[in-house]
Amino acid sequence: MNHFNIQAIIKQEEIHSVISLYRHTHAKEQCDEIQTELLQHFHYEGFLALKVLDANDQLIGFIYGYTSKPGQADHEQFKTTLNKDLYDQWLHHCFVITGIVIHPTIRRKKIVRYLIEHITNVVRHKTAILTLELSNKKDRNLYKQLGWDLICDHYYPTSIIKPFVIMGKQLQSTPQLTSQA
Repeated sequence: MNHFNIQAIIKQEEIHSVISLYRHTHAKEQCDEIQTELLQHFHYEGFLALKVLDANDQLIGFIYGYTSKPGQADHEQFKTTLNKDLYDQWLHHCFVITGIVIHPTIRRKKIVRYLIEHITNVVRHKTAILTLELSNKKDRNLYKQLGWDLICDHYYPTSIIKPFVIMGKQLQSTPQLTSQA
């Protein structure tokens, strides 16, 4: 049985270890772009990043996102893609999951499933959205199993010519605390 530990990334310096993990799964040009975006997103409202460490405290995966707000590039792209009803339904008080990466040697251990479930349970938003390549049917099926809905089946982020999909999930509302007299 594999053992792993989930921890929040709370220091900007920790971003560099995440970028080294990306280098195992992405081309160098993408890693440079990802590093710039990650450092920018680190300062966004609601930023949350979780890292996965193995039994030897080696970084083997991570997930991150932030509160979607008007003026952010992703938010504005979603706004131009979605009709008003979908925009109102999904982007009001929304957590955008922008990055998930698992070391290639550790895939198929249900770590992505655990990360998605964990991050959507700890954030206090009405909805969560993410994008993935249209051709990635395996991950689309995983998200469907986890209760995610297909919001848009042909989404073209800036400078990317491959079609993506936008998926969303309605999140549980924060339980209200009641005071007893």
